Amino acid sequence: MEIREAKAEDSEAIFNLANQLHESMSVTRAGFQMMFTDIVRRQDSICLVGSDGSKIVGYVSGCIRPVLIQGGYAAHVDEIVVLPEIRGKGVGTALMSQMERWASEQKCQLVGLATGGANQFYEQLGYKTRAAYYKKYL
Repeated sequence: MEIREAKAEDSEAIFNLANQLHESMSVTRAGFQMMFTDIVRRQDSICLVGSDGSKIVGYVSGCIRPVLIQGGYAAHVDEIVVLPEIRGKGVGTALMSQMERWASEQKCQLVGLATGGANQFYEQLGYKTRAAYYKKYL
């Protein structure tokens, strides 16, 4: 399993994975491409892919931001998706490990995320629940 930063040619595979993340949401190709291009060019964002050598089987994306109450930076995992038939084989763990490594290199003090049901996965990686997550679409 290879974990690496996403490249422009990974766009289609990541788009297909992204549309598996939430049944109630789907992203347009144009909207996805605009954000993907922005993420891969920015220094404060990252998209990592897991590849089995022949295809991309998962990805994680996130960003860093300043947090006043911490007096430093925090990384946030925005999305992580692994193909259903590959789950439980260490891809998600490898993606999260590389995301944490990147966050540490960026001098982040923590990595945060919201989950809709993968609590056990994150707890096995050492994550602790801290607060509820709310959102409002504008």
